[in-house]
Amino acid sequence: MSSRAGSDPRIAAEDSESIREQTGRLYTFGLSTEGFAAGDSASTSRSMIKGRPPRLPHIFQSYSATLFFVTVCTLHRRRFPSLKTAQEALVVYGTRAISEFNVALGRYVIMPDHLHFFVRGDQNFVLGNWVKGLKRAILKAFPNEKGYSLW
Repeated sequence: MSSRAGSDPRIAAEDSESIREQTGRLYTFGLSTEGFAAGDSASTSRSMIKGRPPRLPHIFQSYSATLFFVTVCTLHRRRFPSLKTAQEALVVYGTRAISEFNVALGRYVIMPDHLHFFVRGDQNFVLGNWVKGLKRAILKAFPNEKGYSLW
């Protein structure tokens, strides 16, 4: 796109006008446009990547506790011996987490060699420790796998 603007000064002027117009609309909605100075094309060209809409710092309501999306893979992408057993261990661990530690396990997907899940805890929540515990709980669900680690 920059080659297009470089070859025709009218296109660059149209792009600058479009940026000013978008910035004006953001002010109309009461949203912050930090880094944008309305009518100052020099500051707007430094603040954004040409051809992309301006990014807003805060769109959604923020929550005090962070929601994590986690992916955990097995060692060398080795398959779980039983998906049903892995799922049962995850549900037991998640149920215990909410009742005893104020940690919520959200939606999850168990794949043959990895799992995805959402998790949120209180202010004292440490994700690494929680995932270590989850891995330990799933490994305990497979007593015949003690000779080598899934993780």
